[in-house]
Order: sequence, then structure tokens, then C-alpha cells
Amino acid sequence: VTDAWVLSSATGPLTRVDLPKLEDDRATPRVVLRYEPDDNSSIYTSYTQGYKAAIYDLGGSNPGAVDPEKLTSYEVGYKRSVSGFSLDLAAYYYDYKDLQISIYTGGTAQIINAANARVTGVEGQLRWDLAPNLQVSLGASYVDGEYQDFTNSPSFIRCTDPVLCGFGYGLFVNVPNDSSGFKMQNSPDFSGSLGVSYALTLVGGELALSGNLYHTSKFYFDTSQ
Repeated sequence: VTDAWVLSSATGPLTRVDLPKLEDDRATPRVVLRYEPDDNSSIYTSYTQGYKAAIYDLGGSNPGAVDPEKLTSYEVGYKRSVSGFSLDLAAYYYDYKDLQISIYTGGTAQIINAANARVTGVEGQLRWDLAPNLQVSLGASYVDGEYQDFTNSPSFIRCTDPVLCGFGYGLFVNVPNDSSGFKMQNSPDFSGSLGVSYALTLVGGELALSGNLYHTSKFYFDTSQ
């Protein structure tokens, strides 16, 4: 339950404007089954429901409330750890309803609800102690995320008609777009990482040196691709 209010200059200097109360009660169950074939490994599967609460976009240009974001996820995975070596593997499926996304439209940022989206992915992490003071870690993931039903997505098109555009000629204008089936914003297909850590024993303590490389494939900042 949220009581909200804002200070507005539209009705006078620093006038308090009360907003309608947002209220939402729901259960979000999580079930995990785990099997250990031996002392060093385990296999698991999980089912989870979750949600992100409804909010007011007070800093943006959306005048109404943003609906709660609802998620149903399924995951299976494998873990193993033995003699300085550990491996984690997982595959998952996310089903979003009323996904909350941030977009830029009408000259300002705005938070809106995309209707539905789904994400399928696999990821793995490996950590290996090559020596008592030398550790290497590797990570990689592949994600396939798309909007399944997003008919009111904003799209930016360059205005090229001198008569209609006037002083806005050459600028980008916002028009509605059906982004159903398009890639989710900020969702690269592939990402990977490499990390190395080396520790030196010094008098009275330890000095750790580490470096990390991170790579992602291309991704889109908007929802119109």
C-alpha cells in the first residue's frame, strides 16, 4: 500500500497534490526440488512467481500509475564443486506480464507497461584454482528475449518532409509502433567474462591482484528494433 503526493507548481508554488492510493496484495510462491547424486554435485529445478509493485512515474511524463509487473519463471541447473574446481550450469524460462520498461518519448523519460514478454536463456560459470594463490573464472550466457505482445511501443522516425516538419526537419519524431516479436531492450544475445586473481602473501597481510574482461554482443536501447 502506498500513499503518495507531489509538489506541483501548476496550481501554485509548491502546492501539495495527493495521488490515489496504490494497493496490491498477492502471494508469490517458490518451489525448489534438489537431487544430490554425490557429495560434490547437485541437480535442481525450480518454479517461481514474483512481481514488481505498481508505481507512479513521478519523474517522467506518464500521468497515471504503472501497473505491477508479474513474472513466472522456470529453471533447471547443475552444480559441482571439488578440489578447487567449481561449475554452475543453468537453463531458464521467464514469462513476463505487464513488463515495466523505461523509454524516452516526447522529450522526457517515461516508465510504461509492455504487455507481455518472454526470456529463454542458458548460462554457465566456472572457477578453477590453478595454484594455491592463482584463481581463474569464466562465465558465459545466451539470452533470447522478445516482446510477445507490445502494440503501443514508441518508435522514432526521422522527419524528412520540409513542409510538414517545418523547423523540426531532420529531427526524430515519436510514433506508435507494434513491437510484438521484437528483441527486448538492453538484452544482448551473448555475454561472457574472464577473470584472473593472484594473491601475494606479505608481512602482516595479503596483496590480491585481479583483472576482469567482459564482452557482450550488440543490443538495442529502445523497443522498436
